[in-house]
Amino acid sequence: MRTHEQIKRELLSADPHLADAYAASEPAYLVAREVINARGELGVSQAELARRMGTSQSVISRLENMEGSPNLRTVVALAEALGRKVQLRFVDPDSLVGTAADTAPDWLLGSREEFLEGFARTLQDSLQGMKDLLGETQSSAGPRR
Repeated sequence: MRTHEQIKRELLSADPHLADAYAASEPAYLVAREVINARGELGVSQAELARRMGTSQSVISRLENMEGSPNLRTVVALAEALGRKVQLRFVDPDSLVGTAADTAPDWLLGSREEFLEGFARTLQDSLQGMKDLLGETQSSAGPRR
């Protein structure tokens, strides 16, 4: 049986548009993951984190659900409210998969609405690909008991 990582690698290597969308969403994902993990470690609710930052719980929820990309000032404020520091690195883009701007689909570089529609289509196509891959894996493994 293939792992989640193997399936993800197959899907990203098979679809350059999906790889680009995945790469574009990574910064928001990393921020969301760090906030969720830190809150869990510290036992801090979304409401408490919002209070510490002087904002609303819905803002924290949107950040954790990757609804938009926070600016650097917001990331620093999140870290401070959680008693953490931000660590930032610049990496060689050639070492990253699927990040070449010249191969990015139009929807990735367009308006918010175009991005959301294109990303949703890409995710639907990706989900179908995963279902197809899993169907092949399950059928080749024989019937389930």
